[in-house]
Amino acid sequence: MLDVIPIILQGEDLMKKSLLIATGLVLLSTSAFATKTRMTSLGQDTARGSHYIDDTRNVFMNPAHAGSTTNYVTTEWGTAGSTAEGGFFKEAGSFNYGVYMNDQSDSQNNIADATSNGYAGVAGFGNAGVVDRSDNLDLFFAGDMGFQWGARIGYSASKNKGTTVSAQEQKHGSMSLGAGAVFGDIEGSVNFVIKDKYENTTNASTTESGKVEADNMDINLGYNWGNWTFYGMYEAKGVDFTSGATKSETSRNTIMVGAGHTHEVSSTARIYTDVTYNMAKSEDKLAGATLAQELKTNNLKVNLGFEVDANSWLTLRGSVRQNVLIDSTKTKAATAAALESDVNGSSTAYNAGATLNFGKLKVDGNIGTGTGAGAVGDLSTDALLTEVAVHYWF
Repeated sequence: MLDVIPIILQGEDLMKKSLLIATGLVLLSTSAFATKTRMTSLGQDTARGSHYIDDTRNVFMNPAHAGSTTNYVTTEWGTAGSTAEGGFFKEAGSFNYGVYMNDQSDSQNNIADATSNGYAGVAGFGNAGVVDRSDNLDLFFAGDMGFQWGARIGYSASKNKGTTVSAQEQKHGSMSLGAGAVFGDIEGSVNFVIKDKYENTTNASTTESGKVEADNMDINLGYNWGNWTFYGMYEAKGVDFTSGATKSETSRNTIMVGAGHTHEVSSTARIYTDVTYNMAKSEDKLAGATLAQELKTNNLKVNLGFEVDANSWLTLRGSVRQNVLIDSTKTKAATAAALESDVNGSSTAYNAGATLNFGKLKVDGNIGTGTGAGAVGDLSTDALLTEVAVHYWF
């Protein structure tokens, strides 16, 4: 009997060690479901998330993922001039819900200012000065009925009366909807901006100074096959500007198809590789449907990223991406000279980041970035953990 006691004690010690190891792996694995900051470091879309890498940001592309990434609170902020955002997602019986404030996702945010709308960008498009979109609120609801499903509704409103009593009030209001589902290895989603309206480009005048109305729709599909994910996206955007007799219209259509691969090097290291073909066409038109400018882009983008759990409290990651074989930007200006140009410039971009793990509390940050010819990626304390995100899992 006495000979058996040491064996029993050894078995208990082994069980305790196994539980500790399992607990540690669970805590480490939650760092894989992170933030916009992590998406930047891995070369993914910070607005929508990733088509093949698990991340909490994916709920803005497909709200059905709110059913599998839940019970956490997150906040994100960046360098000077950037806007903070954050929210929480929680289980509620057989359902999950989430509340997110001040999301800056471009799929729900048609920036109407001509200097930053990302379209063809004709000088004198005429709508600079509209009030900024602010106070955004997104609500999520998700569940499982043999398949994962989810829905999102977004709303924002802002105004600027100014100091002049008789001046026109600048206003903005928007509403968006999203829905998605995951059927095993297949998933799909759709997002609509059903209202995005700006009134008055200035509040210094007693007369109306312009109206901007925007719309947006994107459809996403994905299929998982082993360690591969094949995906596609179609997006259509439009912005109409009216000021008295002055009218202009901007539209953009984008098609993207790609494939992403996840290679589990070990339980603590992962390599992500994706190849994506992007084709977009943008047009600016003046009153009477007169073409002011046309922009066409085609590129084949290759991205390589990695993520390593260096130890129990530190995860490091980085990525590099570049256009290969196909890289063309054609601009056609409808002027007297009928100018047309085709540009193939430097496209290499690289990013690095880290996550500090403190049990259920995670702190993400970017370490350095670089884009274009001659860009230098600095790894220094001056740029350490920029665009910080803090998330707590409960």
